[in-house]
Amino acid sequence: MAQEINLDELRSKDVHTNARAVWQLRDLNRDAVRINIEILAKSKGKMEIADRRKIAFTLLGIVRDPRAVNSLCKCIELRTYMVIVDENRPVTVGDYYPAADVLAKIGKPAVRSCLWELTKENSAQRRDCFCWVIGAVEGPEVGRFVLMLALAKETDAKRKALLEAAVPIFEELFPLKQPDRRNYLPRDERD
Repeated sequence: MAQEINLDELRSKDVHTNARAVWQLRDLNRDAVRINIEILAKSKGKMEIADRRKIAFTLLGIVRDPRAVNSLCKCIELRTYMVIVDENRPVTVGDYYPAADVLAKIGKPAVRSCLWELTKENSAQRRDCFCWVIGAVEGPEVGRFVLMLALAKETDAKRKALLEAAVPIFEELFPLKQPDRRNYLPRDERD
């Protein structure tokens, strides 16, 4: 399975050599994603300090392969207890829940799966994570619209009720900023 890849072949002027290197990288990428999905599926229990799932989350976050979405949704409640944020920003749900962070990096394919997961019975923790992924990918306004559109399209009463229960969670995670009403008044009426 593991094979030696010469990255200098990508610089070759021979098209066949370039193509061979690209196909080897594609195969290696596919195998790495498959192996890391297996690691997530086979590992059970809480996340430990030296847990191999952390490396799996890191690789899947780098590769951003949509094939990992279902596996990531299954283990979204795995929480890391040591969070190090090296940027000047507040800590988010994705910092504590690495699967949610990777789903947000994958983007739109993850949103569809998160919406589907919100129509199922879930713990509060899982619901928070799924709502956070939708908001992290879509933003507060579009995320709310996507959630409301899914709610409007849902025909099953039980699933619709579960989606309705997710709306306040989403709104708490991603509150909409109220526009300054003074900007909508004529200039002479502004303070």
